[in-house]
Amino acid sequence: MNVRSRPSQGRATLVTMRLLPLATLAAASTLWVACSSDDSAGIPADVDAGSIPAADASTPLDASADAPPSDAAGEAEAGGGTPIGPGPYSIVYSAANGIGIDQRPTVTTVVGASGELESYEASEQEKPSRGTNTVAELHSDALSLLGRWNGGTTAGTFYTSGPFTYSATQGFHYGVVIKPASALPQTGTVAYTQLKTTAATMEDGSAALGTITAKAAVLVTAAGKKTGIELTVAVPGDATYTASTTGGVADPSQSTLGGGTTNNAVFGEIPVTGAGAACPAGCNVAFRGLIGGGPSGTSRFALAFVVTGAGAAKKSVRGVIMFAAP
Repeated sequence: MNVRSRPSQGRATLVTMRLLPLATLAAASTLWVACSSDDSAGIPADVDAGSIPAADASTPLDASADAPPSDAAGEAEAGGGTPIGPGPYSIVYSAANGIGIDQRPTVTTVVGASGELESYEASEQEKPSRGTNTVAELHSDALSLLGRWNGGTTAGTFYTSGPFTYSATQGFHYGVVIKPASALPQTGTVAYTQLKTTAATMEDGSAALGTITAKAAVLVTAAGKKTGIELTVAVPGDATYTASTTGGVADPSQSTLGGGTTNNAVFGEIPVTGAGAACPAGCNVAFRGLIGGGPSGTSRFALAFVVTGAGAAKKSVRGVIMFAAP
């Protein structure tokens, strides 16, 4: 599997930053988010915004700026969704060209006025920004963010790698949720429905954008978490990939996708059915998920994935799904 792990960052810090100006916006707002760990399509009909113009990389960030935090109850700007509420936050991502798939339960982040992720920081070694990329499949609501950096080159720092250049059919897929204030309530099973997804992309950008359809259910007990997933990823001109945990969403107690009791993360991998470029001789799908959103801490579930098999790293299929609980 194309999966990398890096140390978790246990302490969040508050930062105030001036956003890079957008080509069509006169101002932007600042959010602080609080980060964890793990490596590495036609656009869905539920996309609620078009691509956002790339930031002007010629204007430096100003750490002394005194910009107010975004107000979740305020009006959306420049055609974006509802601004996300106060943090701290968690992020999952699945990205091509060496970044891989990962989950960060606590990060600091800068978010633009239309709800686009400008940058996040997990540590001094991991603080990438979108640079010249646009943001596709943009989603923003009071509890979550979702999108895909594409069509440009990242800025910032990602360990000793980068910058990373993406075509329109590649990208850095991300999902952000408000982090729960404490351990998840042991309330039994939470059933989730698909809220938004990024467009599925092939690692090398050689396939058209694909569509993602998924269901999820998370069982939270004193012993930990069990996650039921049913996933279908259709890549035009390639294949349709399907995967389901044992028991599916009807009985997540049988699932091998787990998660402990001390944080909001779930993770694991399961076999995939589909004889496409990503699976020349069978393959798995790896998941990295984070539960959060709202006072209950379970209103949103951000799930990143990568479908890949032996010898198929350059044809891996990636995406991020945002789920909502009733």
